[in-house]
Amino acid sequence: MVGHKMGPLSPSTLLLIIILISGLSGQVLAATVKAQVDRNPVSLDESFQLTLTVEGSVDGEPDLEVLKKDFDIIGHNQSNNIQIINGSVSRQSQWSLTLMPKSVGTLTIPALTVGNNSSKAIVMTITQPSATTRDVADVFLEVEVNNREAYVQEQLLYTVRLYRSVGLASASLSEPPLTGVEAVIEKLGDDVEFDIQNNGRTLRVVERRYAIFPQQSGHLVIEPVVFKGQIVQPSTRFRANPLLQNTRSKRLRSESLDIQVKAIPAGFATRAWLPARKVTLSETWQDSPPIFRVGEVVTRTITLNAEGLTAAQLPEIDITMPDGIKYYSDRAALDEQKKSTGISSSRQQKLAIIPAQAGNYTLPEIRLEWWNTTANRSELLRLPQRTITVAAAAAENTVPLTAAAEAEGEPAMTSGAVAASPWITAAAAGFWPWLSLALTIAWLSTYFIMRASNRRLQNNYTAVSGQQPQQFSGNLSGALKTLRQACNNNDPVATKDALLQWGRVYLPHHSVTSLADIATVTNDEIAAEIKSLSECLYRQHPENWQGQVIWHLIDHFIKDRNKDKSRGVDNHALAPLYP
Repeated sequence: MVGHKMGPLSPSTLLLIIILISGLSGQVLAATVKAQVDRNPVSLDESFQLTLTVEGSVDGEPDLEVLKKDFDIIGHNQSNNIQIINGSVSRQSQWSLTLMPKSVGTLTIPALTVGNNSSKAIVMTITQPSATTRDVADVFLEVEVNNREAYVQEQLLYTVRLYRSVGLASASLSEPPLTGVEAVIEKLGDDVEFDIQNNGRTLRVVERRYAIFPQQSGHLVIEPVVFKGQIVQPSTRFRANPLLQNTRSKRLRSESLDIQVKAIPAGFATRAWLPARKVTLSETWQDSPPIFRVGEVVTRTITLNAEGLTAAQLPEIDITMPDGIKYYSDRAALDEQKKSTGISSSRQQKLAIIPAQAGNYTLPEIRLEWWNTTANRSELLRLPQRTITVAAAAAENTVPLTAAAEAEGEPAMTSGAVAASPWITAAAAGFWPWLSLALTIAWLSTYFIMRASNRRLQNNYTAVSGQQPQQFSGNLSGALKTLRQACNNNDPVATKDALLQWGRVYLPHHSVTSLADIATVTNDEIAAEIKSLSECLYRQHPENWQGQVIWHLIDHFIKDRNKDKSRGVDNHALAPLYP
């Protein structure tokens, strides 16, 4: 083969090549942008197709964010095609968008820019879905609210229903967005499905309900919920294999609903605002009728029930007692039920009533004002006042102090008379208030001295031995049984011994050598009763000391600690009530 060396190009040939390249480049770079829709006007619950076509070379992609102001983009496809025919190069890029209008009226698809070129804007007419359309539609949505006006914190019932006459391959329904004033929304139970007949065809209905509680006065908007699904196309060819069935996308938007939220009426001045369909207030007693005796516990249960309120909205009930009667309240038991008719709730409060003196007493009336949303008026609930007669305590039981009590530094007591002492003489002479003050100061001084001493002993022991002091080991249920029996017998001496035994078993992480040690690690109410018990032990007569009070407090102290432990609250690894 003989090679040929190409000589330099002539000026005319070079000019021809430049012209050809420039022509090709011009054909590639020239571009036009065109936008078109498959139909116009469009119903609010219908989607439509927007096609954006670019002929020629493109640099970048169109900005589709401008569409989201008035439309939802529920589908997006892109294709590119390049052809070279007889030296002529053509290039086409196409974006296919499935859009869903957000509102009724005239909406504009703005000019879309690709590179340096833009399409023309398109004006769309969006119509309200007609009843006739729904009569023939294979899928449609309905929403309703039970009231277009409501008070602050009043329950609104919002219902969403999806109707369909075709099969769905997949489907989803959004939660209703709330705008305007602040509001709380709660879903009511599971979805309910049923069939209805409509113009000779069977429709499957999925119903979903919500309870909405506006928290401010003003304008509340329940924005549209959105349905997305794949509708199965009727086909006999692939009926046996669902995976090969044809489907088409469907997206629906419900209408928005406007609610006017009214402020609390000016004449309603009660602390608790309770707008509800129905509220009841009731009471029960441990025994019917209840029997009251000095020092014995009688349990009273007060229950507040409401329809259309959450448990968190129910207030604490104001309770007062006359002088001479103590009472202790358990933690309120709250209950809430969510039904299709709305939320119902209850608050149950148990009171332990302990008379301190015999006689006749009047338990005050309990009042609660609420707002009846059905009748649109204020109503008042009452538990009437009750007059009770408290009988004297049972015969007193006085037992001499044991050696353990004397070791505690407290004087022994006897059931008979004792020799007169300066303290007793002072009390007889009318100086008992001064004596009580002196005893209180002595008790507090002993409390702090023994507490400091216990800490020093424990620290010294740990420093020398390198380990914690050995704790008292015993049976908790046995200690509780002994304590309960001593309290029920109103025996202050036996109660003191039983308290120490219980403290050493139940409080293994604390050095319990005195009643003051128990007072420091329990609570203020138990500490106050321990103080009363200590004062009683110093007197000649126990003055009808009643042990049921301290037993009730210890019992509830243990139960509260066990509840905290079950919820994972650190309570210093206290032992369970029944190990």
